[in-house]
Amino acid sequence: MALLDIESISPQMDNNFNAKILNYKIVDDGKFALYTIQLTVDSYTWTVERRYSEFDVMDMRRFPDRKKSFLPPKRLIRNLRSEQSALF
Repeated sequence: MALLDIESISPQMDNNFNAKILNYKIVDDGKFALYTIQLTVDSYTWTVERRYSEFDVMDMRRFPDRKKSFLPPKRLIRNLRSEQSALF
């Protein structure tokens, strides 16, 4: 499941831009999720790891006038942690 739909957020973006969520992991004894994102612009590709909170800050800075974020609620991430705990 994609974290966010890039085209719906910034339709003016160049078609040569792509962002993929490659993986996520629950770290620090379930305190937060760390996402591995692959970004491609033209022929350049790089991979970054970021916390949900970092995407949230970026979203608020990029779209300060928008009333509702396109990111899924953080509560969904907490549910992942609860599900992981139930497995052990």
